Amino acid sequence: MRNLLRKIERECLNKRVFTLLFLFFTAAMAAPLLYLGRYIHMSGDDYWYGIRPRFAWADGGGIPAILAEAAKNVRSFYVDWQGTYSSVFMFSLTPSIFGEQYYAVVPLMMLGMIFISTLALFYVLCVKISGSGLYNFWIFALMACFLQIEFIHSPAQALYWYNGAVHYVFMQGFAIFSLALMLAYFQIVIRGEVKNAPSPGSKKERTAKTILLILMAICGPIAAGANHSTALLTIEFFSIFLLLAVYLAHKHKTKQPLFFLIPYALTLGGFLAATLAPGNSVRQAYFNQMGFGVALLNAFSFSFRQLLNWLDIFVVLSLLLLIPFIIKYARQTTFRFPLAPLVALLSYGLYASMFMPAFYAMGNEPISRNQNICKMFLFITLVFNEFYLLGWLIKKTDAKYWERLCPQRKGNLWAWCAYMAAIVIVFALSFASLDFVAKKATFVSFGAFDALQSGEAAAYHAEYLARLHHIKSSEEKIIYVPPYSVKPYPIWIRMDSEESSHEGGLLNIDMVMWYGKHGIYETVAE
Repeated sequence: MRNLLRKIERECLNKRVFTLLFLFFTAAMAAPLLYLGRYIHMSGDDYWYGIRPRFAWADGGGIPAILAEAAKNVRSFYVDWQGTYSSVFMFSLTPSIFGEQYYAVVPLMMLGMIFISTLALFYVLCVKISGSGLYNFWIFALMACFLQIEFIHSPAQALYWYNGAVHYVFMQGFAIFSLALMLAYFQIVIRGEVKNAPSPGSKKERTAKTILLILMAICGPIAAGANHSTALLTIEFFSIFLLLAVYLAHKHKTKQPLFFLIPYALTLGGFLAATLAPGNSVRQAYFNQMGFGVALLNAFSFSFRQLLNWLDIFVVLSLLLLIPFIIKYARQTTFRFPLAPLVALLSYGLYASMFMPAFYAMGNEPISRNQNICKMFLFITLVFNEFYLLGWLIKKTDAKYWERLCPQRKGNLWAWCAYMAAIVIVFALSFASLDFVAKKATFVSFGAFDALQSGEAAAYHAEYLARLHHIKSSEEKIIYVPPYSVKPYPIWIRMDSEESSHEGGLLNIDMVMWYGKHGIYETVAE
């Protein structure tokens, strides 16, 4: 029996097994979200921004014509509506340009961007900077991905509506990826140029830095031309690292860090171009602008209230699962986790600042799709700060105390497994205590699974296909369609292309133009 327990301990209770478990549960969470994509379709502003490229494609213009029409959209909206040039360009490329069936790619795009950007950031943080190793990297990064996706604020607008998801979730990925690139660049600068200043470093390092600078010069301006929260967050990232570049150049008497000025200048230029666009004033006329100071206070106040709302028992329990891995790593590494309290305050300030543009420009709290990315960035910072603050605390206190807590073979490894099992049990019991509606509202993958299992998603899609067939096959210019009988969570988007907001039952006028009709009306439900 003792030999069997030792074999189990040796082969099952290790980071490799825990990493595989994290991978399995993350994949199980994402699977229904991706599969649900087969039942979604374009709606609302997808028609408005995509109609010109759609006509270009229908006329046989090909990809160059589509891109030309997208560029025309950017110029037009820049003057008449909004300066978010990169978002408008992406708006114009809705997948349904090529056929309604291609809209199913939307959740794949959004989930892919979340995973790729988060994995890139944590790879740099865990492997390149702190040296925590690949297993720890996967565990921390997958937890950050799990929290961002499973507890998303408004899943329909984050994963299933192209216009809203591209503007916020997809573009936020470029900001997170830019942060990863900056961290990687300055990690090379500090490790190489600073230690050997004024030497430019090895050929491999010079190549790596050049590639990183080019990628920053691409991703930075893209993120700066996105929604205002992402744009502000991006320029804050770049400004923080600009200060670091100037400090390193001055302290070590080398010009190498100042090459960062190239992507910084491009990103700042993009940020100013988006912020100062004439169209912003046109759109601003529809809202009541709030004073800067009042908006700042509201942003910090509201962001703190949302933090308390979003930090529920399920999030806390998920974060507690990471503690054994953090303790073991922090005891073994030589990394000192410098300035951890300051880093924590700075990360909170960055999170709070994301609420600022909505209060300043619109005079009220951010809309749901804006809060999606605020919540996602919060979860990234929570995982990072748990790792960073606890590591700093371990380095500052008695190592023998942490040694008693640290999982180790023939010691307290089984106690730690009991600790983690207790967390899983409490998590399961807390989940079981929720009613059905609360479960769907809390866990997006549960809501997706229910929509699939109950048949609501399939029924909704069948009604859409019936609508679509009637619209496209009828030679009449005035079309009447029945209202949807099912509105499944989490893919239902309350837009005027789905249900009429007009007294006469008229549906989205851009959808009407998309299909070459004079009017599409929703009949009154009996």
